[in-house]
Amino acid sequence: MYEASPSKPEVRKGFVTKQCSLFYEVNEDHIVLLYFWDNRRETKPGN
Repeated sequence: MYEASPSKPEVRKGFVTKQCSLFYEVNEDHIVLLYFWDNRRETKPGN
């Protein structure tokens, strides 16, 4: 498991590459991929 998001603890953030992160949720019987994030952007998700 990766670190929890500070604003939403049920959402996890994993680094795919230096330039790309994956945000996802783990449910009882499946994993929901929420979105991929370009780490080169200046703003963070949720802002």
